[in-house]
Amino acid sequence: MNREMVLEELNRQEEGTSFFWDRDRVGNYQDAPLLLPIATFGGGKRTVYVTKHSRRFPACEHMHDSFDVIYVVRGVCRHRLFHQELLMQAGDLCLLSPYVPHSVYAEKGSIAVKILISGGAIERVFSITHHSSDVVSDFLRNSVYTKSYSSYLLFHTEDDEEILDMILDMYMEELNPDEYADRIITHMLMIFFIKLIRKYRRTAQSLSSPVQKDKSEDASRILRYIEENYATASLAEMADLLNYSVPHCSKYVKQCVGCSFSELQKRIRLQKATDYLSNTSLGIEQIGERIGYANPENFIRMFKKEQGVSPSQFRAGEQGA
Repeated sequence: MNREMVLEELNRQEEGTSFFWDRDRVGNYQDAPLLLPIATFGGGKRTVYVTKHSRRFPACEHMHDSFDVIYVVRGVCRHRLFHQELLMQAGDLCLLSPYVPHSVYAEKGSIAVKILISGGAIERVFSITHHSSDVVSDFLRNSVYTKSYSSYLLFHTEDDEEILDMILDMYMEELNPDEYADRIITHMLMIFFIKLIRKYRRTAQSLSSPVQKDKSEDASRILRYIEENYATASLAEMADLLNYSVPHCSKYVKQCVGCSFSELQKRIRLQKATDYLSNTSLGIEQIGERIGYANPENFIRMFKKEQGVSPSQFRAGEQGA
């Protein structure tokens, strides 16, 4: 990759603005926050979409139904979240959970790249980081499993050329997308996030909305416990770990993560099941046993209810993708 050529392309290229100004599709931009679904980008069939943040896009408050990475390549961007302004400079990267209202303004001469990542793609990324206990892994764990969790991470990578080159590589892959581009960028993201964890796990800033901030540490502890013991985890054991009664623990779990203990355990088991189906040759009955279902019929029933297809159909779809 010729970095200077890519930077020249970024400096010259402005994404088409017809989407943003098609008010029949997105409404009046003054009525913030706008919801900009990932399906509106890249022809509606992408799970990952990389683009330049247009300087012509007004700095109105908006949100996505996907994860959002904002990386400043050059200059300065003003990023407003939770009524606070972050002044992001070259090398700064912000990772946001879905449905976090924010606005971004790139100053004149500045270049910023956005990467929108669907929940399915981020789960694949998380599948290779979930054993870690660090600010990045905890953020992904909270965001993947708890629908009400609103937060973001901020990284100061400064003049890290490796991080810059990886962002530019993903951008270049997006410029000429074909049937393989989505999968290629997804796997590039896996490596990218592992690099972030290796280099910046100790310096990344974990920032939450004021409502969630006080409970974020307990939420991470609850999630780590269930994730490490998903086949056998119980509310009674969780209560012992937190020194709560079982009824109080049940209420507290719901307050912290936005759903019941049993619902959270089911989500984690489901994610493990899809990981096994995608990446191993284990039989359906074996997978059910590994995630805590002694009766394979119960596992198949749960999986089909949540995914819309049976485990066998899901595996066939993954193998044919």
